[in-house]
Amino acid sequence: MGKAAIACAHGKNRLATHSRRENDLGMVEVEIYAAGVRSPEKMMSLALELDSLPGIRYKVDTNHDIVYMEFGAQAPALQALKSIFNKAGLQAKFVGALPPEVNSDKKKTQRLSA
Repeated sequence: MGKAAIACAHGKNRLATHSRRENDLGMVEVEIYAAGVRSPEKMMSLALELDSLPGIRYKVDTNHDIVYMEFGAQAPALQALKSIFNKAGLQAKFVGALPPEVNSDKKKTQRLSA
């Protein structure tokens, strides 16, 4: 794997292989586009923020500015993820449908009694 495949704090590949992911139950996966994350300063800043989250594995595709994240424990809410990227000076744009565990920021409506 080259520079484009993996870049994260301490140069470690923190994302498990595909076969490992299939065995994990309750894994939440999120894909985020963050323009400029390939910059070493932004990448290090983001890594410092992400490393503070429990149960996370991630990798950065530096060719496409995509951050792939997996949460084994409880996934942070959508607003919390956006805040992490904002602290690193990046704007998070979520790719694809968000899992319900992350998309908890939606307001739930209740039917009013007649």
